[in-house]
Amino acid sequence: MTKTTTPTLPKKSAFPATKLSWEVLENSPIASSRTDDIWFFNEQHGWLVNSSGYVCKTTDGGDCWHPKFYLCPSSKGKPYLRCMGWGSEKVGWFGSVTGLGDDGVKNPDNYLNTLLHHTKDGGETWHPVLNLPKASPAGICGFYAVNEQVAYGAGTNDPGLPGPGIIKTTNGGASWQLIDMSAHADNLIDIYFVDENKGFVVGGKIQDQCPIDNKAYPAPRLIRYAQLTTGGVANSGWW
Repeated sequence: MTKTTTPTLPKKSAFPATKLSWEVLENSPIASSRTDDIWFFNEQHGWLVNSSGYVCKTTDGGDCWHPKFYLCPSSKGKPYLRCMGWGSEKVGWFGSVTGLGDDGVKNPDNYLNTLLHHTKDGGETWHPVLNLPKASPAGICGFYAVNEQVAYGAGTNDPGLPGPGIIKTTNGGASWQLIDMSAHADNLIDIYFVDENKGFVVGGKIQDQCPIDNKAYPAPRLIRYAQLTTGGVANSGWW
């Protein structure tokens, strides 16, 4: 019997032969602390939110940025812009974290109406979302829109703030559902969905061997950035 062998083909590299590199976008907006999130539809058209309270748009791959909305960090709720998500090029949301101290966060009315903003006209106008559940987390740190109707938000990153939880809409924001995540985590940082029902959320759990780093969350929390600038499932379905 003649023995045959299958020739071994060389493995293709997952990376191109040309050297990859990064460059600083010289005209990108300067933030008091950070540019916390960006969102691009393609190589040219994208958005950002930053700690100075600006929502900016680019149509040339980041060479130029145009402010489209400003939410003052020292306004009611001390909002710090944290995340952004788009269901289409017309419909999008951005989320923020409250910078209020311990006394301020005791009453959700102090910050609830600044946690989420919505646009239906491609970012030309933005409006606060005024129908979030009372017990929503005191910060929307991650947001993902599956489409114009279904979207999820998660927070908050600070384990000392009310939360953690997930907000969900299946009707474009006409109503929101709150999913309490306190049985699974002490803070939530980001969220991503592959379709309307399957997704992932990431966060942390306080443990004795890994205590809270109080230097990372100094009182009165994110208000220090405001002073600088005058961004239908049960719990059993998770983990």
